[in-house]
Amino acid sequence: MLNIAHLSKRFHQNLVLNDISLTVQKGEILGIIGPSGTGKSTLLRCINLLEKPESGHIEIGAFSMELTGGNRRDILELRRRSEMVFQQFNLFRRKTALQNVMEGLIIVQKMSKSKAEIIAREQLDAVGLSDRLYHYPQHLSGGQQQRVAIARALAMRPEILLFDEPTSALDPELTGEVLDTIKKTADMGFTMLLVSHEMNFVRSIATRIIFIDGGKIVEDGPPDEVFNHPKSERAREFIAKMNRLSGPEYVI
Repeated sequence: MLNIAHLSKRFHQNLVLNDISLTVQKGEILGIIGPSGTGKSTLLRCINLLEKPESGHIEIGAFSMELTGGNRRDILELRRRSEMVFQQFNLFRRKTALQNVMEGLIIVQKMSKSKAEIIAREQLDAVGLSDRLYHYPQHLSGGQQQRVAIARALAMRPEILLFDEPTSALDPELTGEVLDTIKKTADMGFTMLLVSHEMNFVRSIATRIIFIDGGKIVEDGPPDEVFNHPKSERAREFIAKMNRLSGPEYVI
């Protein structure tokens, strides 16, 4: 489904991703954990070419390209196959929830407005927002805005969903509704890459975990193995610290 080979990314002299190679199978839910600033979000942004790496090759299904090159058509095709849900929602402020979900279907997929509206309504209903179709972002809570963003991503029917700290901009009381929506999305069989500091949630939803530190994948395995029996000292230190700091978290 997803193959990444020899992905490296620098910011000035800082090597953020160091020769990352990764394969994700169809239907797999990959939880990506690690210290802040270690390249987790950058990995997702390179997959979607929101950041251009110094090296790297990607395959999504039958499509492949060098991440250092590619023409506009290749980049658009890559982004059709992968959709990202951002930390800050990235909704159009002057469009309703319904219009926000319809936008990509009309502009990117060249769908008719009538067909786009049907799909947008279905996806907003799926995330529990059928009563907010005509609300603008400023009239929605942060959790509702993030659910609109998830509906927008789902409407595009991507092969891969990328979640970049989807609850980091939310108040704690709104986090649960978004995590519950992500859980329902996972149950639909989507292939997902999830960057999050919600350790209990990542552990409960992911079928596989990678731990990134210093721009490299240090641990890679099932959640029980990575959380309970990490092989590296660095992962043991990180997980022990997170366990000490964490209070009650949202658990499905």
